Amino acid sequence: MSNNTDLKKWIFKDITQVLLCVSPFFTGIFHDFESGILALVILIWIAVLAFKKGALRIPKTSLMLAMTVLVLIFPVSCLWAVDKGMTVIGFLKFLPLPLFLILRSQGVSGKNEKKPKKADLKTEERTSFLLVPYAGAVMTILSAAVGYTTSWGSRFLVQGRLGGFFEYPNTFACFLLVGMALLLLKQKHSATDLVLGLILACGIVLSGSRAVFVLFAALLVFYVFYQKNTRVRWITLGSGVLVVSAFVVVSIALGKQNTLARFTTMSFRSSTLLGRLLYYKDALPEILRNPLGLGYYGYHYKVQSFQTGVYDVVHVHNDLLQLLLDVGWVPAGVAVFAVVRRWIKLSVRLKVASGILVLHMLFDFDLQFVAMGLLLLAMLTEEEETDPAWVFTGKSAWVAAVSGSLVLGAVTCILGCASFFSFCGKADLALQFYPWLTSAKIEKLTAEENLVRKAELADAVLDLNQQIPAALDTKAQAALVEGDVATMMEYKKKAIWANPYRLWGYEDYIDMLWYAATTYEAAGDAGSAQACKDEMLKIPAWLERVKANTSSVAWEIYDKPELELPSEYQLLLDSLRTAG
Repeated sequence: MSNNTDLKKWIFKDITQVLLCVSPFFTGIFHDFESGILALVILIWIAVLAFKKGALRIPKTSLMLAMTVLVLIFPVSCLWAVDKGMTVIGFLKFLPLPLFLILRSQGVSGKNEKKPKKADLKTEERTSFLLVPYAGAVMTILSAAVGYTTSWGSRFLVQGRLGGFFEYPNTFACFLLVGMALLLLKQKHSATDLVLGLILACGIVLSGSRAVFVLFAALLVFYVFYQKNTRVRWITLGSGVLVVSAFVVVSIALGKQNTLARFTTMSFRSSTLLGRLLYYKDALPEILRNPLGLGYYGYHYKVQSFQTGVYDVVHVHNDLLQLLLDVGWVPAGVAVFAVVRRWIKLSVRLKVASGILVLHMLFDFDLQFVAMGLLLLAMLTEEEETDPAWVFTGKSAWVAAVSGSLVLGAVTCILGCASFFSFCGKADLALQFYPWLTSAKIEKLTAEENLVRKAELADAVLDLNQQIPAALDTKAQAALVEGDVATMMEYKKKAIWANPYRLWGYEDYIDMLWYAATTYEAAGDAGSAQACKDEMLKIPAWLERVKANTSSVAWEIYDKPELELPSEYQLLLDSLRTAG
């Protein structure tokens, strides 16, 4: 049987081909419930392969250990996490990663088949990446066609930048660049490769991703020295210049220069870069204070309490820091060790492609798109000559595969349904599947109008997470209505320090204290009224404290702090000082 025939048979047998090329089209598996669907698909396929081959392999590698620890640490972290309800959702989010390694391991050997050796397939034909550049090109064409010509454009464009099916330009561009690296560093090229490369380059430019554009330029420079064929070298460079030139001309002609301006205004003082530096500066002390991590979404819920500038982020825009924040030092360290250990052993082609992805992960949150995690794992494990594993054969293989799939499948279905209904805005349905889903509880809290019921919901939220200002505000409001001013003060101060840059929180506190003071005066309790007024007079000092803790970088980014009370509140406080 010819090598080409072997290659085709292997492509259709290896489900990882489909996963690597199809999963990016489902928002890159960004949403938790999408991870659940992907995990179910992998579990089913593992069981099918175990039945057909009569063997089940569990990789015995540092990478498998790292991914397993990463997944299992999330439910364990409920003991110390900022949000105790979201921890198991982290398990759901990253479950496909170790399962993917198990799935890939099934192809190494079965009863009567072997994976083709390196000698059987040329380096550029490594099966797991044969279709990746094609997937990137198809995504570019489809998303650009729909984004620029239909009313659905908002799904594929972010402020005029092409985001592909990822719906996020930076990760979309990174995916294209990885495909470009795999394409450029092939040993032999064809006319099809040139067309694919041009499409991928167009997608990268249209994404407006400055970090990826810099990596793209670095890749081309590397290629100039790496490529020995002078003709191919100059064709590639000429094509790159042609794409950039065409982009500039078309942007000017159509008057759509927003994306173009992102490249022409690149500097070390840009708001985007400074903003990221501010994220990192704020995150590092928190990492040192919490060696066990903050748990899944812990950073998102806690960042407002320690940030030194105005920004609203879910992720820290650096996957290494995000790992340290989510799971702590040990699991993150194991993951880094496993990745570096495998990366060192790769061929130049895969080393460059995976290196591009890892480098970009240090400036964005690519790993939150699980499809990118699968791509990295596939590249890291593609050239393993030996694959140590625990092997179950015969009936034990079938029993292990089915029982494991049923247990994990049941957990995945329950958590996945909860995540899906929460995503759809069906909080009640979500909580029926998983009663501790904080995001759904917060949604119910904000939608509720009855203060008594709202206070009950706030208690339920605070049982899971003490860092939710909306819940703390509700408890303060309920306490004031009940005449418990001391409790109102306690909760309102907690709400303020959970988000000290929220100016209206200070204004609301002044309103509450003024209401309490006037109520006490009407009741003849001058002492309590004065205590409320004294508390009001502390607020300007709190704002000054926040200003003092604000980073100098915070005044240079787009969203600048607003820490001056409106004039009416200033006048009220001045009158209190005068009266005192």
